[in-house]
Amino acid sequence: MLPTKFRRQLRREADLWIEEGTIDRTFYQQLSHRYQFAALEVESRNGFIILLMGLGSVLIGMGVLTFVAANWQQLAREWRIAMLLSLFIVVNVTGFYLWREAGGKQRFGQGLLLLGAVILGGNMGLMGQMFHVRGDSSQLFIAWAIGVLLMAYSLRLTSLGIFAQILMGMGYWQICLTGQWSSDRLDIDPNWTYFVYEHMPIAAIVLFLPLAYLCRSQAIFALTGIAFVSAFQGNLFLLSISGRGVMFALLCSLPPLLLWGYGTLARQWQIVGEASPKENRRNKIFVFPQISRKLGIISLGLTCFTLSFSTFWSIFESGNRSAVLSHSSIWDSAIFTLITIVIWAYLIWRTYRNSERYPWHWMTTAVAGINCIVIAVIIAQLSSIDSKQLYAYGIFCLLLFTVAIGLIRSGLANSDRSDFWLGLGLLTSRIMIWFLMTQNDLMTKALLFIVCGIGVIAIGLWFERNVRRLSETAK
Repeated sequence: MLPTKFRRQLRREADLWIEEGTIDRTFYQQLSHRYQFAALEVESRNGFIILLMGLGSVLIGMGVLTFVAANWQQLAREWRIAMLLSLFIVVNVTGFYLWREAGGKQRFGQGLLLLGAVILGGNMGLMGQMFHVRGDSSQLFIAWAIGVLLMAYSLRLTSLGIFAQILMGMGYWQICLTGQWSSDRLDIDPNWTYFVYEHMPIAAIVLFLPLAYLCRSQAIFALTGIAFVSAFQGNLFLLSISGRGVMFALLCSLPPLLLWGYGTLARQWQIVGEASPKENRRNKIFVFPQISRKLGIISLGLTCFTLSFSTFWSIFESGNRSAVLSHSSIWDSAIFTLITIVIWAYLIWRTYRNSERYPWHWMTTAVAGINCIVIAVIIAQLSSIDSKQLYAYGIFCLLLFTVAIGLIRSGLANSDRSDFWLGLGLLTSRIMIWFLMTQNDLMTKALLFIVCGIGVIAIGLWFERNVRRLSETAK
């Protein structure tokens, strides 16, 4: 069944066509039967009734919750547990029943299921208080995320998967920012949430990547890649500030290599296994390799952008060198390094054996080469060689320029707006920041902003005209 909004618009257009004489009554009846125009009024009435029932249920629920809150301390523990479980079960069962229907009922059911996921966290927190379970909010977020993730897997619901990712990220970054589970503390109570925190890069991939394929959700896949990169770099940060140039090189270069290699490998497998390109293009999984490579090139561009500042190297070299190493971070980095080496070795081998079915794009060579240069420069910069003789930030400025020009060229060649604007944004941002840091005259800065604004408008109009011309040529 097509969406109600489309059918309603089609009925208005069909009524207009029959008044103008464009179509006859017979064709109008065929359209009415095919798209079920007669059922639109019934669906509207049912949708209004569902809205009223939902509004009334919310008001009744608020009244019940207010009454319970007023008498919560006087209730026995058994009554509290029964009420919490009953609320959770009723909301989720009702949501599941409505979610199986079509139209507005399905959307309302999804909302109830999401409300049930929120109630799950409230139940976990309240029961923890009632039974005096030790823990903090970060542990609650991680445990809550696992519970919502189980719901998402059982229903294959994208909204629940995204909500679980948000909860997991809140718990992880709360731990990272507060330092409550830092490796130099001795009062840590190890449990399964601490294990998930220590191995968050692996947990992000193992827990959420299969869900992205089950739900065919580009949002979950993209958020999984972002979670992997941020967690991996966060766990390796202590290893890098403890004076180990190899670890810092892995922190900067391993995520782009792994994401680009995975995207290239997955795309080549799709090319080999596809029976109908049109069917695969309708499949949302077909876009996953593009998202992975896009995240890889964004990670590489941001890395070169960050390392192109001499201020960063001054802060990094004067940082704390007495940080305690985490063995879990070492093992995680070793695992991902091995996976990356295997993926790129397989790509090179398959390209050498069968270059027609496994084409080696020039961007793949560029990504690999730039990351190798990044690793070499970082290791040399943090070794015993005098860093003043290397001017690492100057080398990274050249690398940033190379990445930006490559993205602009790729965007123009493939009519890809995201590549074009990402490359132009990296290049323009670096030039503007350098200019603003070296100039103190406000008139000069004002002129710079005006020139950049005019340039962005002119380049944007030129690019859109070029994209339109390429699209018309392709047709």
